[in-house]
Amino acid sequence: MEKISEAVLKKVTTEAQAIVDKAEEEAKEKLDKARIKFQSKLEKEKQRKLQEAEEEAARISSRVLIQTRKDMVIAKSEVLDSVIEKVSNRLISTPMSKKAFLRIAEEALEALNSTEVRIYVPKSDSNRIKGFLKGEKDLHSKVKEVKEGDFAGGFIMEDMDGKLRIDNTYTTRLEMILPRIKPEIAKELF
Repeated sequence: MEKISEAVLKKVTTEAQAIVDKAEEEAKEKLDKARIKFQSKLEKEKQRKLQEAEEEAARISSRVLIQTRKDMVIAKSEVLDSVIEKVSNRLISTPMSKKAFLRIAEEALEALNSTEVRIYVPKSDSNRIKGFLKGEKDLHSKVKEVKEGDFAGGFIMEDMDGKLRIDNTYTTRLEMILPRIKPEIAKELF
């Protein structure tokens, strides 16, 4: 009986060990599956966070690029404006040559289509332009009055009634050509 009891105990112990081993094996498999599932979730979360970070970096990069371009446009505009201002100041301080005055005066006379005109000249150029006129009989005969104007460079011509006026001051002429030449200047500068 003792042998039977030992045999039964051994059998029960073996079966119990087999059940424990099987349970441990199943637990290990479940644990491995849970670990794989957790790793997969962790990897997906990591990828999602990485993608979000990359998208945010792209947004920041785009904002910086746009701001940099804006800053460049502003800087280029300031340089261009500075160059134009210097050219304008230089032009205004440069007296008109006789050849340029005569050519532009003839154009203005033709546009006014008048035989008697008044001309306004800068105070600093008054004597020079009067001298230009004395040397040109046809032009001198049509210019009935020379007055001083409050501007620098160029002249203003009008008919004697003051109804038609041609503004050939340097400032006005520069304002007229700037829209055309500004892109060319910018192209040369940048």
